[in-house]
Amino acid sequence: MVQKKVIIDTDPGIDDAFALMMAIASEILDIKVVSAVFGNIDVDVALENIRRIFEVCKVKKMPVIAKGAEVSLSGRVYKPRLVHGVGGLGNARFDLSSKSYKNVDAYDALKKSLAVDNIDLLITLGPLTNIATLLIEEPVAKDRIKEIIVMGGSVFTSGNATEEAEFNFFQDPEAAKVVINSKIPIRLISLDATRQILFKSEFFKKIRFNDSQPSEFIKGMLDFGLNYYKKYRNRDGIYLPDVLALCAALDEDAFSYRDLSLDVDINKERGKVFENLDAFNTIKFCDKIDETRVVNLFTDKINKLLS
Repeated sequence: MVQKKVIIDTDPGIDDAFALMMAIASEILDIKVVSAVFGNIDVDVALENIRRIFEVCKVKKMPVIAKGAEVSLSGRVYKPRLVHGVGGLGNARFDLSSKSYKNVDAYDALKKSLAVDNIDLLITLGPLTNIATLLIEEPVAKDRIKEIIVMGGSVFTSGNATEEAEFNFFQDPEAAKVVINSKIPIRLISLDATRQILFKSEFFKKIRFNDSQPSEFIKGMLDFGLNYYKKYRNRDGIYLPDVLALCAALDEDAFSYRDLSLDVDINKERGKVFENLDAFNTIKFCDKIDETRVVNLFTDKINKLLS
């Protein structure tokens, strides 16, 4: 089996955590670097959460785990959301081991990785600051990344940070604009796609929970997420946007796309994604998802992790 060499940039986040767990469980992804970025939580918490996820999953061959941007390219600081709990992972609890982690800078880690390998897939699950910084400082990186899957933006639907903008793009519109206009092939998994699938509470009955640490960790996240959506959104289920981005990496046929020329507003309607023929780019915009295949893929990978 030929593996895809992958970099994941993330701000865990409950849905980010599930996406990372699916990537860990996958046989086709060779994870080279996981870089932390501010977003759902502060970057230091994001970094620790990444380490927690890989430790609780008992990963033997650890990727490089690196700390990235604390603030956006413009220096604007946005407060983290609390929809994932104060620590980002809901009610999940797992104490990091006493092992010493090296302090690794995300820019250095990404640059070094791309110097060694051509990366088949870059998956971004948070604000795009780390990736934009790389592309600005190291333009040749564009030639070393085959494709990017971006979870972010809202094109034809309303945003979730403002009426116009999705959270990740609103956190750093300048960075989103750099990446969207990079000319690297991009598949965009925007709110237009992620709102198509509400992961209903009944879906999680397919998960084969046991008395393991990963199982308790997952329960802690799910309990918080389901309770939050029930209390504040009156929904019997949760949206897991970053899970869909990971599913897109694992099963391309579960998603359909149409080509659009897109750009990002960095002025009045910061973070808004709009069609712009003058941008001279072609973004594969996800417009339809096979719910059954995606839900089955999610439960299959999580169950594999728990087996």
